[in-house]
Amino acid sequence: DQANPTIRHCKINNENKYGIYLTENSKGTIEYCDIFENLVSGIETRENSNPSVKRCNIFNNQQTGLFFTENSQGTIENTNIYENNLSGVELRKGSNPIFSECQIYSNQRYGVLIDENSLGVIENTNIFSHKMPCIEIRDNSNPSLIGCRVYNSEDSGILIHKEAKGKIEDCDIYSNNKSGISISKGSSPIIRNSRFYDGKSSGITINKKSQATIEGCDIFRNSLFGIEIKESNNIFISRCKVRNGRNVGISISGKSEAQIENCDIFKNVLTGIEIKGNSTFNIRHSKIFNGKKSGIIFSENSQGIVEDSDIFANTSIGIEIHDKSNPVIRKCRFFDGKDSGILIIKEGKGKVENCEIFCNYRAGIFITQ
Repeated sequence: DQANPTIRHCKINNENKYGIYLTENSKGTIEYCDIFENLVSGIETRENSNPSVKRCNIFNNQQTGLFFTENSQGTIENTNIYENNLSGVELRKGSNPIFSECQIYSNQRYGVLIDENSLGVIENTNIFSHKMPCIEIRDNSNPSLIGCRVYNSEDSGILIHKEAKGKIEDCDIYSNNKSGISISKGSSPIIRNSRFYDGKSSGITINKKSQATIEGCDIFRNSLFGIEIKESNNIFISRCKVRNGRNVGISISGKSEAQIENCDIFKNVLTGIEIKGNSTFNIRHSKIFNGKKSGIIFSENSQGIVEDSDIFANTSIGIEIHDKSNPVIRKCRFFDGKDSGILIIKEGKGKVENCEIFCNYRAGIFITQ
């Protein structure tokens, strides 16, 4: 039979390796314990073991607070994991635990590191104040984060790289020193109904041949870009708000390909959407308005389709086309701009079809050079 003890109201500390070690399909219930100052991990779970940890404090361990590996599982609830010398939590080699209603904070490196084809569910958990990303997902791992708050990292809030995936739903990701979420090196997460704000860099960064689906998100008050896309394709953004940024709302460059639908891009300090570097960006059923600069800029041999969208009340141009860029603009409405509706300049091209252009300050369409 499997080992399955109950451990309650204990202090487990200053062990030469582990506070609690589970292996070979073991179980166990661990409740109301303080597990601290152990030389390796507070709790280490291996070989398909599956503990239940509730209402514990796991802190000041010399390496990791909780370490899961070799297809281990577990349920961790209402537990505080903090001030461990490496990570608060590590998942490796196909591990798949569930975390709920936990506090993971002030660990010296990561809050949660998910590696080597691991899964896991983290829900309704606060993960904050780490020197490296609060959550790092890598090497084909595919966890789910639901209803979490991820904030005050000295690095990115969440880093997804090395062909990792992941589902992020109904999370608040804010006040991180780098990007709220950084996606790179062939990764492809799904991000839904989440909020990215008050970051010192971009809300979401996608680069190095990555993909992403971003739906129903609110991205605002970030210091750099709301969304930055570089050297990536198959990016789909829908039903999002990208607003009140201190720079460009959405930037796409480096031969990237992306599309947005049913989005509102507004009140950004610089351009609403900037497409450059031979990139392709398709924009449908969206509103780009009240920007402090131009609504959309196509430059550096870029292209795309802008269809059935409203571009209005921007301080500069509605859409700028230059540097041999060649978009198709159809069934759009340009109005109440403080400059021209459309500016075509510096060998810009483009097709403008079945559009309504009215009440702009300078010209409906201005063509020069």
